[in-house]
Amino acid sequence: MKIPPLEAMSLEEKVGQLFMTFFSGEEINVDIEKLMEECKIGGVIYYEWANGLSSREQVRRLSRDLQERAKEKSLLPLFIAVDQEGGRVSRLKKGFTEFSGNAALALTGEPSLTKRCATAMGKELRSVGISINFAPVLDVNSRYDNPVIGMRSFGESPEEVAELGFQALEGFHQAGVMATVKHFPGHGDVSVDSHKGLPIVDKTFKDLQKSDLFPFIKLSKNAPALMTGHLLFPQIDAKYCATLSKKILTGILREDMQYKGLVISDSLFMGGLLENCPSISAAAIRSFSAGVDILLFGG
Repeated sequence: MKIPPLEAMSLEEKVGQLFMTFFSGEEINVDIEKLMEECKIGGVIYYEWANGLSSREQVRRLSRDLQERAKEKSLLPLFIAVDQEGGRVSRLKKGFTEFSGNAALALTGEPSLTKRCATAMGKELRSVGISINFAPVLDVNSRYDNPVIGMRSFGESPEEVAELGFQALEGFHQAGVMATVKHFPGHGDVSVDSHKGLPIVDKTFKDLQKSDLFPFIKLSKNAPALMTGHLLFPQIDAKYCATLSKKILTGILREDMQYKGLVISDSLFMGGLLENCPSISAAAIRSFSAGVDILLFGG
C-alpha cells in the first residue's frame, strides 16, 4: 500500500493516527467500521474478552480483514497491538505457546533464554498480523506487596531488569515486532493498582535515576516505543501523573534522556488516570500536550 505524504493527509486523518482503540467483536462489525470511517483511527488493541482470540486462524483472519478494510477506506495500515508479556498477562492463549513470565525467566540465570522466548513470541504475533507488543515490562519490583506488577517484573535489581529487558527487546526486534517498554517512569514501588486508583511515588529525581528509571535510561536508545504509567511523582510534578505531565514526558523523557521513539499512553480508561483528570477527553488532550504520541483507549 502506498502511504501518502504527510502534507496530503487531511487534518482528520492526521488526528486519527493518534488514536488506538479496542472494539468488541470477533470479526469486523459496525463498531469498528464506524471508528475507521469517522475517526480514521491509527490502531487497534486486541483483548480476549472483546475479540475472542480463540485460535490462530481467527486472530489471523481478523487482522487481515482489518488491514484490507483500512486499505479500502484509503487509510494508513493499522497498528495492531496486544499485551503479550508471557506469564499471567498473555492475551493470546488458545493455539499459542504458553511462555513463562519475566520473574521465572530471571530465575533461570540465563539471559539468552529471555531473548529466545521474545523471538519465538514475536514470530507468533507477527504470523497473525500483530505489529506491536506492549512488552517488555521494565518496572523494578522493589515493593513485595505491589498489587499489579509482582511476577510481571524481571526482579528487584535495576541492573538485572535492564539486562533482561535488553534481551527481550533484541528478541522482538529479531522477530520483526515493535516492542513497547513499560510503565515509564516505573510502576514497581507502589501499593495501589493504577487500574483502580492513583499510585503516589514520593521519590526525588536523583533517587529515581538509581532505581525505577534506571532500566528506561539504560535502554532509551534501544526501545522503539514506550508506554507511560499513571503514577504521581509529587517531587517532580505535584499536580499531574506521568501520563499527563509535560515535566516528565517532555522534560525528563525527551530532553534529559533524549528518547526518540514513540510514546504511548496506558489506557485512558483506567481509574488512576481519571482520578487525576476530570474526563477521558480532558485526559486525551492533556496527555497529548504533555508529549504522548498515541492515545490508548483500551479496555
